[in-house]
Amino acid sequence: IEELWPENEYIERKKVLQTYVHRLRNAISKDNSFNYDFSGYITIINNKGNYQIEVSDNVEIDTDIFIELTKKVQTIENYDELMDMAQQISEIYDGHYLRDSHHEQMILRQQNYYLQAYCAAMSNVLSKLAAMGKDEDLIRLCEKFFAIEDLDDSINILFLKALIRTQQTTYAVRHYNYIDKKMMETFDVHPSE
Repeated sequence: IEELWPENEYIERKKVLQTYVHRLRNAISKDNSFNYDFSGYITIINNKGNYQIEVSDNVEIDTDIFIELTKKVQTIENYDELMDMAQQISEIYDGHYLRDSHHEQMILRQQNYYLQAYCAAMSNVLSKLAAMGKDEDLIRLCEKFFAIEDLDDSINILFLKALIRTQQTTYAVRHYNYIDKKMMETFDVHPSE
């Protein structure tokens, strides 16, 4: 309550929290807008004034699946499996975790964790594609990656090298200049050599 509503009186904050929990309970009950009863999968417990959400074992959470995929990608060497894995990872991670939350400070740590996992997994995929000589696929995946995170140094290097290998030097120069300008604006530094 202190983190969510520090400016309100305690009584008001408690009522607001109770209202949100009530709405959440309604959302998972059988009378919700989804016309599906989630109560067998998710339970909200009030234990001495502390709310706790219990999730049953047969519930799959996308963040858990995402982390599992980012770890699994390290072991894949087959081109088709690698491309399939990159597709799955990109479908689950489409940008910052809970990006529309009004309470970003509370979730900043998790946002960074998932972004780092995404960057590491995609860097792994792209490095393997570079080693296989699949520059066109590498370029396409990088362009998709840059829609989410465009300042990852290792991925920019892989991208620029693939552009140069495919003789797209004008594109490479244009992208380098964009990264140089953005890094100066964001961090006040130039890209690595």
